[in-house]
Amino acid sequence: MAFPTQSLTSTWWTATDWIDPDLPFIAITGTGSVEFIWSAAVPAAAATGISIAAGVYQLGSPMTSQRLYLRCTSGTASVQYAQDVGARLDIDACGSAYYGDGGSDTGFEGPLLQLQIGHDDATVRTGANPYEEIAYLSTVAAGLASGDSVANAWLVIPWICRRADRTLRIYGLEYSSSQFSGLTDWSDLTGKTKTAAYSEVTTSGEGYLRVEVTSIITELQGVSGWATTSPIQLYVEDTGSAVTDVDARCELMISFRHARLTIILTGGGSPTPGAGIGGP
Repeated sequence: MAFPTQSLTSTWWTATDWIDPDLPFIAITGTGSVEFIWSAAVPAAAATGISIAAGVYQLGSPMTSQRLYLRCTSGTASVQYAQDVGARLDIDACGSAYYGDGGSDTGFEGPLLQLQIGHDDATVRTGANPYEEIAYLSTVAAGLASGDSVANAWLVIPWICRRADRTLRIYGLEYSSSQFSGLTDWSDLTGKTKTAAYSEVTTSGEGYLRVEVTSIITELQGVSGWATTSPIQLYVEDTGSAVTDVDARCELMISFRHARLTIILTGGGSPTPGAGIGGP
């Protein structure tokens, strides 16, 4: 997440890259008279806004189709806002593979908006338990060039954890183009070439999976054919084993707006990801 500053003028302004346009986080500075309005399109110059003083705010949109517009009617003022700088997960190119019934029941499901990961020995199925699920995650085109110098990279995804003692391991998949269309079974995903680098995170009661993946990203930059159009593809598994009569899986909510992979470059700033098909 970045926090750029915009100087306000008498013309209505809105950001095109709010991290959350329905709940924008802003800080207004200066001594000028600032007003805001919610609108689905640029308001008319004669439109009357609501006065807002200097300070820090998180405002809520009255309707999902409306955006926050601000202007300074006299004096000088600026607004600093939380900016969307990460590559969103592509909701049309993520899925999970499953393995159960002693290997007699396997497959791949996708695209999915919610991905189960881990071991399940509780859910009633046609096949015999336990079952295991692993996830395939893909961003939109990451905008990352092979020669870019990466300072750090973080993966953030809303999740729900049934247990707080499981370890998830995250690898990169060493491909410069999307592998999603070729995934039809468990073996298709497990047979993909993974990075030597990996990151681990322990399930918890927190609302988000947050894990640094810098070493994975820098290794992917060395993949043959890597370009700014390449998506970052990840393989996620539970490193443990099944627990008798327990569903120990966690669930990644990839369609949520905050599901993203953010890369910060050494010189500052972030790559510009493609539009792709991200969350709302």
